[in-house]
Amino acid sequence: MQHIMSGAASGGAPWAVSLWILLCGSFACRGVSASSICPLPWNANSSMPDGIDMSKPCPYGRRLPGDVTLPLDPTLGQWVSVGYGLVPILVILMGLADTLVTAVSLRGLG
Repeated sequence: MQHIMSGAASGGAPWAVSLWILLCGSFACRGVSASSICPLPWNANSSMPDGIDMSKPCPYGRRLPGDVTLPLDPTLGQWVSVGYGLVPILVILMGLADTLVTAVSLRGLG
């Protein structure tokens, strides 16, 4: 660790410190599980896995990718919120498309 830190401090590779922190952080979290899935009053069922009955429809709307809910009979503000909730997925897809186009146009990434 000291070698990486000294290289970054002397103008060597500043990205190395970030990479080291990222890798150490991901290894430190191994064995720790967290979940945002919890049973709600309308889909709680103690006999199902995790206590959730996923076959019951949501009374508030339809689930979209990215855990975004499209409300039943949405207002203009709710449509804006749904669009805002889908922005991260669109950014990821645009980045993937850009990477693929660049890889094809340069005949490889390396």
